[in-house]
Amino acid sequence: VSITVEEASTSSCTSGSNVTQNNGVTATGRVSQASNPPAKLIDNNTGDSSRWSVKGFPAVGIIDLQEVQQIDAVALFPYQKRAYQYTIAVSTDGSNYTEVVDRSNNSNGSTSIKDSFSSVNARYVRMTVTDCNCSTDWSSINELQVYCAGGSRTLDTKDTSERSVLEALKNTVLLYPNPTNGHIELQNIAKFKVQKVRLSNMTGFLQTIDLVNNRIDITDYPAGIYFLSIITSKGEITKKVVKD
Repeated sequence: VSITVEEASTSSCTSGSNVTQNNGVTATGRVSQASNPPAKLIDNNTGDSSRWSVKGFPAVGIIDLQEVQQIDAVALFPYQKRAYQYTIAVSTDGSNYTEVVDRSNNSNGSTSIKDSFSSVNARYVRMTVTDCNCSTDWSSINELQVYCAGGSRTLDTKDTSERSVLEALKNTVLLYPNPTNGHIELQNIAKFKVQKVRLSNMTGFLQTIDLVNNRIDITDYPAGIYFLSIITSKGEITKKVVKD
C-alpha cells in the first residue's frame, strides 16, 4: 500500500501501563441500571461493588482512548468470577475493527482474564459479551483494562496503511443479491482469508453465520435490516443487509 503522509503526530505511553486511566478516556454502551453505567468499566475498581451491568446478550462496550496508542494486552474482570464469553476488537477510526481476542468459547470463570497479542495501534477498544457459561442473562463486567505496548508511534492523520487496506477490502467485497430473500453470495472474497462471519441487528441480536462456498443463508431470519461483520486476516468490515 502506498502512503502519502501530509501531517503527523506522535503518541507514547509507558510499557505495561493501563491506558484506560489516561485523562479523557471514556466508555460507552447500553444502560440497564443507572447505578451501573459503562463508565464503571474504567473507574479503576476491579471489585464486584463497581461494575457495568446490561440486561441480555450481546452487550457491547466501547472504550475511547482519545488518541491512538500501541497496545498489546487487555484484562477483563468479570462480576462474581463469571465465565463470560466475549471478543475484543480494536480500531483506529471507530469504523473498521480488527479482532485481537476471541473468548467466544470460554468456559472458565476467574477474578480476571488477561490476554496478550501482537502490538497493534488502537484508539477504540470494543468488548462484545455474547453469552455466559453460567445461569444469568446479565452481562456484568467490573473492569476492562488495556495495556500499553511501550514506545512512541508516528501517526498519519490523513491516512494509514491499515485504514487503506480495510477501505479497499470494504469496497471490493460485494453482497449479492441485496436486498435478499435469504441466500447471499460474498463476491470478491476468495483472496481474503475469512476467519468468521457474524450477523447482527440494531436490537442487539448477534449470531455467527456459516460461510459455505462464499455464501451464507439467512432464510430463517425475520425480515429487516441486518449488519454482516466479515472478519478476515486483514481486519474486520461491516456491510448492511436488507432481508425481505
